[in-house]
Amino acid sequence: MSHVTATSPRARVTDHAVRRYCERYLGAVLDQTIDDQRAMPVLRKAGHDLAWVRARLADVGGVLMAAGHRSGAVVAFPEAMRVRVSDGVVVTVLARVSKPAAGPVSQVPAPRPRTVLELGVNP
Repeated sequence: MSHVTATSPRARVTDHAVRRYCERYLGAVLDQTIDDQRAMPVLRKAGHDLAWVRARLADVGGVLMAAGHRSGAVVAFPEAMRVRVSDGVVVTVLARVSKPAAGPVSQVPAPRPRTVLELGVNP
């Protein structure tokens, strides 16, 4: 993120947010019965760089804080994940942002002739 610098604000990040990022973006599969604190060693053992994930989420949350907000949501690119920030703390990562369908798909009409030559008109 080119707009994040060493002096940019950084949000704190919960274990829950790290877990959700790993599950929803990195594809980690965890047993839903274990709590977030116990999930950290499991993710680490699976080879996920949790320090990098935490730093990434802190930077994304910092973008919201740099805009003067302490709570809200921001979309992280290129992940297209929605990050929820509450009182300067990244609390969760929501599923990928997708644009809902505008309605039923209609058939594309065949192209119509647009010029005199295409219409077959002889002058």
